[in-house]
Amino acid sequence: SHAYRNSPPSYWSRDGLAKRPLNIANVRDDGIYVGNYSKGYEVLQTSGRRITNNLIVDGFEASGSLTTQFIRQLNPVFSSGSWIKDGSPITSSGDGDPLNDQLGRSVSISSDGTIIAAGMPASDDPLSAAGSILIFKSSSLGWYQDGPPMTSSDGTGDTSDQLGFSVSINSNGTIIAAGSPNSDILGSNSGFVVIFKSSSLGWYQDGPQLTSNDGTGDAFDNLGFSISINSDGTIIAAGSALSDVPGSSAGSVVIFKSSSLGWYQDGPQLTSSDATGDVSDRLGQSVTINSDGTIVAAGSILSDVPGSSAGSVIVFKSSSLGWYQDGPQLTSSDGAGDTIDELGSSVSINSNGTIIAAGSPRTDVPGSSAGSVVIFKSSSLGWYQDGPQLTSSDDVGTTFDLLGSSVSINSDGTIIAAGSPDSDVPGSAAGSVVIFKSSSLGWYQDGLQLTASDGAGTTFDLLGRSVAINGDGNIVAAGWPSSDVPSSSAGSVIVFKSFSFESLEILEKANYSLPNLTATGETVIVERFNA
Repeated sequence: SHAYRNSPPSYWSRDGLAKRPLNIANVRDDGIYVGNYSKGYEVLQTSGRRITNNLIVDGFEASGSLTTQFIRQLNPVFSSGSWIKDGSPITSSGDGDPLNDQLGRSVSISSDGTIIAAGMPASDDPLSAAGSILIFKSSSLGWYQDGPPMTSSDGTGDTSDQLGFSVSINSNGTIIAAGSPNSDILGSNSGFVVIFKSSSLGWYQDGPQLTSNDGTGDAFDNLGFSISINSDGTIIAAGSALSDVPGSSAGSVVIFKSSSLGWYQDGPQLTSSDATGDVSDRLGQSVTINSDGTIVAAGSILSDVPGSSAGSVIVFKSSSLGWYQDGPQLTSSDGAGDTIDELGSSVSINSNGTIIAAGSPRTDVPGSSAGSVVIFKSSSLGWYQDGPQLTSSDDVGTTFDLLGSSVSINSDGTIIAAGSPDSDVPGSAAGSVVIFKSSSLGWYQDGLQLTASDGAGTTFDLLGRSVAINGDGNIVAAGWPSSDVPSSSAGSVIVFKSFSFESLEILEKANYSLPNLTATGETVIVERFNA
């Protein structure tokens, strides 16, 4: 026997019209309803052919109403993977000459997806390539720029400082950390980190620029090459990719914390050794921090484990005694030789710090430097790779697409956005963004690659050079630094939104007949109601 549903009707819409009740009384708990049904209507076969009252099927024609005795099954259908562009490309206003500003070289989005911070490192405000940060907010009328570009001066002349080479925004969108890796503040290209905060009067710089000394001379350390801020905006991890500790250009990660007295460096620079010599490993090329600021993952893209410049990811954890490396370096093999894969070129960690997505843009699967994304998960036994490397094809050849040049994971670690800036769809090196989702069967690509056109030609626009996904995983901001709107390589940011719907199909699973046609046993969709 079966229980029957006698609950009030659910409200659904049909064919996009106004919502109306769908009577589900007397439907068994297994979704089956048995009854008679007589009506003239349209039927969509599972084969995709649409049958109307003026019916032609396989050369037979019939007319009149459709009468049948059947079993009706309420079949919930969940559909997602449909991404659309949210408005036009977002460009800068108020910086004077946007030529070659490269807006979108870096991008970060708030948890709710309503605030975007974007770096414009080649902006000429206040001096040539000094760089700046722009804030964009969402409203019912679309995206708009929130205030003028934000700049910062190191007091040594700001030419080519490239503020905005990296940027990270906290969860509620009120605090921003930005890197200026070519600043000469402690020496040529020593680099700094700067904090901006939001107030009722607008955005302002929060305290002096943050620097770090590796004890070997700070020229060319490039602090701020990468940056990540935790959820409440009190802890920052910054990459110093060319720091000379423990070897020349071995790289390091610096942790800064906020206190009532201001920002301070939390302990010594974090370093790592790959046991093959640490010269030019470039730890800190990428960096990411979890929500509470206790776990940091960093890319060491030229680490020689398991092969020359194969790259690796290193995890650091915080304890009462300070920061320590959590296990060995994380590596991956693409099965095509692991030299120059550059794993760790981008990294992103989920909110609780148990899942890491890492880009390996020069992996040779499925083609030379096609690129891939690698997922690592934490267990009681340590970190492990979760499934094979994730790849994608742009249908015009996969060589030199550089998938994984950027990567961003949502809060619960189930959705990933990855940039493929040299993808040749819709034009040579136009760039694209790929969405991957997790299921009980593993990771899969969610829909087609996301592309866009700036209306000024699509070659060498490099869409996806940076990406950021919001907490729920339904809004993605992608940097388009070589887009030619409003002028050559001015750059822009484009936003993609996911929409999903739940529909209810009433399936006919028995015989139906018309005056000149009888069909037996074919399942057809009688009606579809959308939530």
